[in-house]
Amino acid sequence: MGLQPSQSESCSQMMPAMPMAGNSKTGPFRPIKKSASDKERAHSAKATLRKSLQKQRAMQRG
Repeated sequence: MGLQPSQSESCSQMMPAMPMAGNSKTGPFRPIKKSASDKERAHSAKATLRKSLQKQRAMQRG
């Protein structure tokens, strides 16, 4: 019985916090701007990973 009210409270707090979350990482405006930068970062990270992997493979072969 004690767990149910706490869970419902946490859920009710989380739901309304989503649209007006100004202090949290996921806000109304930030995700749109962040998504592009995150995609670019992920792409560059993948490219660097591929380059490093290729270098490692070349080193192992040589």
